[in-house]
Amino acid sequence: MVLARLTRILIAWPIVFGFISVASCSSVFFYGQALRGHVKILVNRDAVRDVIASPDTRVGRRQALIEAVSILDFAGDTLALSAQGRYVSVAEIDRQYVVWNVIAADLLGIEPVARCYPIIGCAAYRGYFTVEGASGEAERLRRRGYDVYVGGVAAYSTLGWFDDPLLSTFLDWPVERLAELLFHELAHVAVYVTGDSAFNEAYASFVGERGVMHWLEERGGDVEAFRLRRRASVRLDDYLMAWRERLGQLYAGGESRPIKIELKDWAMLEIGRCYRRHRRLLGAGRFDDYMEEPFNNARLAQISTYRRWLPAFEALFLAGEEDWKTFHAEVLSLSELPRDARDGFLLRLSEKKEAKTRDDQRAEEIECEPFFDHSIDAEATG
Repeated sequence: MVLARLTRILIAWPIVFGFISVASCSSVFFYGQALRGHVKILVNRDAVRDVIASPDTRVGRRQALIEAVSILDFAGDTLALSAQGRYVSVAEIDRQYVVWNVIAADLLGIEPVARCYPIIGCAAYRGYFTVEGASGEAERLRRRGYDVYVGGVAAYSTLGWFDDPLLSTFLDWPVERLAELLFHELAHVAVYVTGDSAFNEAYASFVGERGVMHWLEERGGDVEAFRLRRRASVRLDDYLMAWRERLGQLYAGGESRPIKIELKDWAMLEIGRCYRRHRRLLGAGRFDDYMEEPFNNARLAQISTYRRWLPAFEALFLAGEEDWKTFHAEVLSLSELPRDARDGFLLRLSEKKEAKTRDDQRAEEIECEPFFDHSIDAEATG
């Protein structure tokens, strides 16, 4: 069994090393650790059906795997997301996260620095299988003058190149969160645009969130409670994206570089201070731990990557009468457009959706300390 696994893995090595051979030393290290990390997971996986059947499997793990199988069936039957041949194995990992993503942004810029790879194109992050590798990359980027954010992630997708296993890093999550993650990862396999992280992540995030709502409805779960939690998350995202937008205006302005840096440093602190003054409107304490971590351009860029186009995908889904096959087909068509045309279409959809949200729901204005000659405003839906 192990020999068969190694044979499948080794077949891919010439492809990977073909890319590495023309890369820099730092790239060789990156691809080397990525290959080692992924191979270690693949070699140590077991068939889900065998783990479920084993008398040695703890009750909680068996139940989580049974739930995962049911969730994957739902994805295929209801969400038009094929899980065929995927997540049929499980791997135990002795750490909280499987990968640590490193995101960088210019000291006075709001866009993430693109990290480019063979086959998948450029992305807004670079992933490491060890926290030491991620920390080393982060320090190299800081020495070059970038803002840097390192975030652990519990799952990743090989976009169908390998049969991705279920991982212990997320199997102990609440079942609702497990469902959202699996729907998210399957969406990456359904549609993936080379070099467009904002499109890929927003599409997958929408599928995960809306898919959970449909899944809860089918099993008689508390859909309204999920909607309220999601609304609180959207409100916080809107708050943070308002800060990012105004910081972008600051960076593009005519002030001197030292003044921009001083105002930026003040703003990054004010993000947390203003949040604490408005905790009632921003989750009532639910996000306190998240907001304790310092903000910089890279962290704000990471949030934007996942959330920027969510309103557009929601509008597209509603326009197709909430039919999942129609929705995925429309997204696939969008993915084939040139980048400028695709972004323009998504922007128009977003603006229509946001205008309707403002018309349909009461807006609450969150007043923060004056910045750049006027206050930071955030519209909070609810």
